[in-house]
Amino acid sequence: MTNLTPNLSISPVNTNQKSILSRLMATEDIVVEHRTHIETAYFDIKNRILVLPKWKNMSNELYDMFVGHEVGHALYTPMYDASGRDLIQIINDIAGPGGNKTMVKSLLNVVEDARIERKMQIKFPGLKRDFVTAYHDLHAIRNFFGIVENEDTSERSFGDRINLHFKIGNQIHVPFDTSETDIVERIATSDTFDDVVEIVKDLYPTCKKEQDAMQPEDGDQNHDMSDDDRDDADNNEQQNKVGQGDENEDGDTDDSSASNDQGEDDQSEGQGDDGQSETSESQDGNGQDQDQSGDDVSGGSGTPEGDLDSETESSGVSTQDNFNESMKDFNDNYTDNHYAELGKYNVNEWIIPIDETYKGLEVKHRENATFATSADTLRKRLTAKVSKGASMLAKQFEMKKAADTHARTSTAKTGVLDTLKVCKYKVSDDVFKRNAVITEGKNHGLVMFVDWSGSMSQELGATLEQLYMMIIFCRKVNIPFDVYAFSSQTPWRRAWSYDNENLEKCPITTEIDEDDEIHIQPTRGMCLYHLATSGAKQRKTIEMLNGIAMLHTCYAGRAMTYTDRYDAEMPDISLPRHLDLGGTPLDDCIVLAADIVNQFRNKHKLQIVHSVFLTDGESHTGCTNYKTHLRTNRKTFDLARRNCGQTKSLLEWFTAQTNAKTIGIFLTKKVSQALRKCRNIQWDDQSKMKKIWNKEKFLNAGKSDGYSELFVIKSDTTIDNGQMDNLAADASFAKIRSAFTKSQTKSATSRTLLNRLAELISA
Repeated sequence: MTNLTPNLSISPVNTNQKSILSRLMATEDIVVEHRTHIETAYFDIKNRILVLPKWKNMSNELYDMFVGHEVGHALYTPMYDASGRDLIQIINDIAGPGGNKTMVKSLLNVVEDARIERKMQIKFPGLKRDFVTAYHDLHAIRNFFGIVENEDTSERSFGDRINLHFKIGNQIHVPFDTSETDIVERIATSDTFDDVVEIVKDLYPTCKKEQDAMQPEDGDQNHDMSDDDRDDADNNEQQNKVGQGDENEDGDTDDSSASNDQGEDDQSEGQGDDGQSETSESQDGNGQDQDQSGDDVSGGSGTPEGDLDSETESSGVSTQDNFNESMKDFNDNYTDNHYAELGKYNVNEWIIPIDETYKGLEVKHRENATFATSADTLRKRLTAKVSKGASMLAKQFEMKKAADTHARTSTAKTGVLDTLKVCKYKVSDDVFKRNAVITEGKNHGLVMFVDWSGSMSQELGATLEQLYMMIIFCRKVNIPFDVYAFSSQTPWRRAWSYDNENLEKCPITTEIDEDDEIHIQPTRGMCLYHLATSGAKQRKTIEMLNGIAMLHTCYAGRAMTYTDRYDAEMPDISLPRHLDLGGTPLDDCIVLAADIVNQFRNKHKLQIVHSVFLTDGESHTGCTNYKTHLRTNRKTFDLARRNCGQTKSLLEWFTAQTNAKTIGIFLTKKVSQALRKCRNIQWDDQSKMKKIWNKEKFLNAGKSDGYSELFVIKSDTTIDNGQMDNLAADASFAKIRSAFTKSQTKSATSRTLLNRLAELISA
């Protein structure tokens, strides 16, 4: 055995890089998956999915060799031969009735592997080193082929010697006699899959005869037989005894099996143009039906057993059997990958219309109140409170847009004389009128999602002020918008309902089959309450804003003491049960938001749509919780759990699906939690960030947690309308001066945040 020391480094392999490498080599956007419960790699030719095991203790050279091998099947192994036969039909035709189909399959694997590996190394010369190094490791170090040291390989079967020659022939001597060299040369020069089929068709009778010659003598076979069985065996001795070389009395060799093989070959030739059989299908690790023709040809594990009896038939290629068995040691069975796709569902079934959202929400007047309060009054108060911030944001937005328009403006000569300039014709040729040409600008839209969970109870009043300000801003600058609240407190949730008899039926009609482990959909235990939308008629708009104002009053009051609420003469709000706070289905909201944003863009014919998520915590268990990868439009997204669960991964998926900026507004009272959200900031800047937090009441975490930009806002911060508005009519000069100073300071603080928001939205 050759004693070489390859330069291998066993280290964790970056599977994402290998997936990209696979797609590049395949020159198409194939799907690449990594799983544990498969014995070896295979390529699903029909669905164009390359499935790689999660290997351990594997060098980059080994990984690249296996990836290159399977991509070779993606490029060069077809589903059908020239006559339209699939793999199972080809095996049946070559083996014939009663033939060894397992041997035919193994021979097809060996010959096809030799062809595609040679073609891959020609197409990608850089793979040659990986193949040589990897096969040396597998043979000399790991002994995957089961070759003992100094073994005489001439004693191996013809199929084994072919396999060894084309895989490690540069490391060991593999002899062939003159009658075998023709087949070996044909394999070395085979170009198409049909060439492979013809070679195996000619190779199979020789290998079958060779295997039959190695069967035990009749005496050994009949050792444990009963007398009757032995008599039957003796009567059929000539039919069962194959290729023994025994001569009869006339000096002829009894070779009935050889003639049968020939007949089977003739039969297979005659069946070449018959109708196609169904391509083999087998369930993969996730329960998905997949055509694994590529696996069968490459010696993988997902063999279509149909008519193959691997337990009773020998493949005749023990080196390949040993290789496949040894591959199991590479499998990393510690954790498995679970791939998922979104099922076909109607996102609108999860959306509660605006009329239904505010159904049952009304103002309750207190007894002995000094004045009556209505929803209109609450709306006007809240509008006045946020108008300054909304106006400032609108001003900054218009300035950003104007600057962008100016940058896209150019002038062009019209060819028409300008009578005011014609007098300058002696000193200037610029005497023609000019037109300003403005390249068409961008049109924007905004979709906002607010957390309607129990942990928001103390912060929801402040959050609704921020939300209301954004709505007024959108109305001022005429930006289309939609606002939703994501909640697990659905109208159809019986467990929380006090009125089971009149409970509305769940509108979600699409259900994923319990046995379907591939397709997923958002859970039926969450919904999106539609709070506001643009483009509604005036009366409808007032009803929406009244509803938000009542919700603001309700939850702002809950954050106050009873005394403060009484002194402020805040009215009681009758809150319908479905608008109580529940869990945090943020992950499911993100999944639904992808369809919502794309529909919103198409509806308003927008170029840019920004999404804002206002929340104070992490998502609870969602539809992707037990999945590791989400596949959409042949793109696979890693859903690995990170610091914030799967939310970061889902936001990255959402951005790819919508091409929308995702602006996060995270609310918290704790500076420690705010700093954790700003984990990309250097530790040395912690003290500086604390000062900013205490002064400005917010931090900009930048690109973080999957958001395009994440703002961490002190949750008890409300929109400030200026200290001057609350001064008494007889206030002293000192109080007026103090109030003015504080007003300017807070106004400047507000501008810092609003300027950045305007810049993001206008981009």
